[in-house]
Amino acid sequence: MVKEDIGNKKLVSKTLLIAPIGDPTSYKEARYKLNKEISSYISFLAHEADHVIIVGLSSIVDPEIKEVKEESKCMKIMKGILSNVSTVNSYRELQEISERALKEFIERIYQETYQEYNVKKDFIILPALGKPGKNYMFKFEPATISSLLLIQLYNKLKNEFYDRIIVDLTHGINYLPAVCYIAALQIAQIMLIRALRNSVSQIRFEAYNSDPYKKDELLNINLTSERKIQTIADNLIEFLASKQSLIKKGKDFKELAKIVDEINARKGEVERLLKSLEYPYPLALCYLCNSFNLNLEDVLNNLKTIFLDSVKYENNVFSSEIFIDPGKTFLLILANEIVNYVKGIAKLYEGKGFELDAVENLTGLYKLVIPSYEYLIKHEISKIKEKLKDEDHFKGILAELYKEEKEVEKVDKRIMIAHAGLQKQFVHVIKEYGKIYLAYYYGKVLELRNEDVEIIKNKILEN
Repeated sequence: MVKEDIGNKKLVSKTLLIAPIGDPTSYKEARYKLNKEISSYISFLAHEADHVIIVGLSSIVDPEIKEVKEESKCMKIMKGILSNVSTVNSYRELQEISERALKEFIERIYQETYQEYNVKKDFIILPALGKPGKNYMFKFEPATISSLLLIQLYNKLKNEFYDRIIVDLTHGINYLPAVCYIAALQIAQIMLIRALRNSVSQIRFEAYNSDPYKKDELLNINLTSERKIQTIADNLIEFLASKQSLIKKGKDFKELAKIVDEINARKGEVERLLKSLEYPYPLALCYLCNSFNLNLEDVLNNLKTIFLDSVKYENNVFSSEIFIDPGKTFLLILANEIVNYVKGIAKLYEGKGFELDAVENLTGLYKLVIPSYEYLIKHEISKIKEKLKDEDHFKGILAELYKEEKEVEKVDKRIMIAHAGLQKQFVHVIKEYGKIYLAYYYGKVLELRNEDVEIIKNKILEN
């Protein structure tokens, strides 16, 4: 935890480190140098972080150990750990013993390097692919593994906020470096939503990799990628445009058909909500978030449970045909953050709508999508305030306030985009006691009742 000066504010900067790890039996002690030199068996101990998440493979308890003249410290530690590993009968059991083994190994290495090191540590085990170890073969959808990593990272982070996210790829094997790099970038985008509550405008992202191992040589830990994450636009727009299902069950899981259909239907609700963020529709987003009742964290955990239940184990082969799309998984996580953020800012007042100031406070969120949205929304709101500045009381649709044509048959998408979702004939405005309220209007002031929200979805937004 580091204090930094940002503008006129002192921010307590917090760092999250994500570190993939492969087969520890082959690790040897080395001298690593980042800001200072350390002697350790793993490079990521050189980083100063507040929270470390170590990502390993389910093959960690199935290494192919080769006889050597002199065993390394890591080899001895792992042999001791593996001596207590029993035969497994399911993938769930393999995952559990793999996580215990990873945790025990890392804790031992931390103690070897530092007598006292007060850092929060979490551990994630992902399914391996192919046959990286001695006995087990793993046959899974690679995309599903990416989704499982994203879900578990999100679960580990709860409501925590980090303005710096680093990933050290030195010890990753198999597919781990690639999926950890991408997942860390996506978590950085999720942190951007939480940054809005912390007056932070960007998330720092850094990726590291050390020099190749050479006995007795000093190994530099190299900064290989550095970015300032300031937008969620790329993933939001790309993943919303994708026609991919969130989950596919595979041919051997007919009994899952109903729950898979239900989860994919929920994906549709999420995408409709996020469309109000892709387009500059802050009033619509207020309605959709405040009427959103799905527990998305439960949906995410159900995806993980479905995968675990689907894994078959036969003749030392673990396999599953379940496909979980990582792009759509990211959208579920993003939507959960958006709903929580908007609900904390904008509340509906019965018969009135949402406070204009609350709607305006969402401009920072829209700036994360397209920076110009901030100015578009503020401009439309400033026009309303200007029109009402000399009015003590007003109640009517915006068209009446602007003295424009009231009767329009349907919503025009071009006008909606150009005016930040506030087409004058379909927006009701109230000013009383110095406060201004906005609501959608479709023959009546729309509330959060199901029938009213359906009007917003199907009449105002679907055009």
